[in-house]
Amino acid sequence: MTYEIICNLIFNSCNYLRGLTYHWKEEFNTIKLLDYTKFSRFHQVIYNLRIFKFDYCCFPTPVTRNLLSTISKFNNNIQYLLINTDYYVGSELMKIILQFIKSQKRIKVLSINVCLNLDVDPEILYQSIQFHSNTLTHLKLDAMNEFEQLLKLLVTCKNLITLEILGFDPEMIPYLDELPIIPQINIKNLYCLPIMNRNQKGNSSEIQLFSIIYLLKMTNFNLKSFTYLANCTPNLMNIIKYKCSNITHLTFLLSEEKNILDLCDLLMNLPNLEHLSLKISSSDLEISDKFIIQKLAISIPYTLNTLGIYFFLTTECLKILLTNCKSVIRVLTLPCKYYYITDEIFEILKNYYYEKVNDLDHDQDYCLKEFRYSLFSEGNNASISIKHNENIQKLKSFIPIVDVANSFSTPFYGDAFAQAYTKEITKLFNKFDSDLETDLFNRVSGMKKSTKKEIYNSCVNIISDTVKTFESNLVNVVKDSIFNQEPKFKGQCQNPHRVKQPPKGVNWTLSDCQKQDYICGNPPAICHFMESIVKPRNVKNINKNFITTFTKSSTFLNKISNLISSKVDDKSKAKAIINNFNNSLNNFQKNVFSKNFCTKKVCDHYDKNIKLLLLSFP
Repeated sequence: MTYEIICNLIFNSCNYLRGLTYHWKEEFNTIKLLDYTKFSRFHQVIYNLRIFKFDYCCFPTPVTRNLLSTISKFNNNIQYLLINTDYYVGSELMKIILQFIKSQKRIKVLSINVCLNLDVDPEILYQSIQFHSNTLTHLKLDAMNEFEQLLKLLVTCKNLITLEILGFDPEMIPYLDELPIIPQINIKNLYCLPIMNRNQKGNSSEIQLFSIIYLLKMTNFNLKSFTYLANCTPNLMNIIKYKCSNITHLTFLLSEEKNILDLCDLLMNLPNLEHLSLKISSSDLEISDKFIIQKLAISIPYTLNTLGIYFFLTTECLKILLTNCKSVIRVLTLPCKYYYITDEIFEILKNYYYEKVNDLDHDQDYCLKEFRYSLFSEGNNASISIKHNENIQKLKSFIPIVDVANSFSTPFYGDAFAQAYTKEITKLFNKFDSDLETDLFNRVSGMKKSTKKEIYNSCVNIISDTVKTFESNLVNVVKDSIFNQEPKFKGQCQNPHRVKQPPKGVNWTLSDCQKQDYICGNPPAICHFMESIVKPRNVKNINKNFITTFTKSSTFLNKISNLISSKVDDKSKAKAIINNFNNSLNNFQKNVFSKNFCTKKVCDHYDKNIKLLLLSFP
């Protein structure tokens, strides 16, 4: 009854929903499955639905079937669709899912993870996806092994930029007799997480990755980022060397230490490489072979600015790597074995930073800007332990961003504006965390040092979680700024005619950016007005979003208040600490965040990369 009341309130109080997630797991089985279609105004509310996530683990029911059927009946403009079912999908539910996909007019992002029963022909699923071949820009397929069908589909998807394929057999041989010549596709980002068969854990030189190699040949120099999270073979590296040499972002999982030598030859043939992340299957292995690391260092191209090492190196090998690498590493990720940075590693990083600053006439834009540490143990305790390590604190005194790394398996691609803004937000919140440690217990006496530390660490944890939520929403905030707020960057760009649409697979140019001098719906228009309209509006909206997420968020403030009250028995002291926190937060918002987040020229150094990414879209 409670859930029904809540749902009725939601559907009665909003004019429309932009996003809907239907999430159901086995542990929810004590709760009655609600039929949302029977709530008042459901049909009107979903009319403008753009994002729909159907994440359902249990056996299909009439309620779930009815939900899909109803949404497809009243809405055909969904642009982001996720369908995830853990149980085998029979022909009846599959028919509804296929009809749902076909009912939509312009799906741009499609993610599908379905387990098909034997009575379901997988070809019909690919045929339904093909309905959106002209609009799809991002396709993610999980646990689907019909590689021939996938390759045929990709040939028709002319605007597809990003492809994620998971749970497939990379050794499967695709039979494509009707395609005697290898067709070309335009995808720029490829993310692969194949199934590791038993025979793929042996000698990597004996493994033939037929399916993935065929796919790489199809990309024909269009590929920009490639992530392969399985046994990366010499044969695979050789194909990249000759067929995908324009790659800028590369993530590899290597099976053993000696595979680094195979990688070195590839790196010397990637003249545009900017981002490299490496991991070895045996994550606890410590590399001590100085010859291998020396060769890796000299193989890294000048263009590299981001290096992620997700395996352990001896301090001597780390020094060799950084000393002999001819590029200037601006973002460095290293693993932390015992949740702290040793004195030796601190000295190596400090020396590397100041050597580059001195070499480049004290130009701090061309030196180590970020240090990220990867944790091999998940959980808050590990994160808190290293965050308060003395050497981590000392690194923050000269490196602008020092924080935990993304997971090794995190894809590279994303909105360029959001990525840039995230970096600036991280810098500012590092300052807030530091100031809070001093201000939180101002004029509060008689408390144990251990209690203060526990409260502070717990507050930082809540802040960190909320910041992640805040940052994850940046893409939506930016898109809303550009496409939904006046003046909107929408509409035809042919009256008057300023720029010529480039051929499929060819980017717009910076000269197109200069020529497109009126607002319309093409990337050069956004690029042209980036300084005068787009960036200021983005910054203004992100500042507004900060207020709603933090200073005026009852959810966030209640979490902090409840936390402090639960750890301090004296109510007057608890109230004083809560007031101190609120004052610190308000001061941070008014005097730090609003005055320093991308103000003046702070974010200008991101402009070039943002423009290039914008101009890569059709």
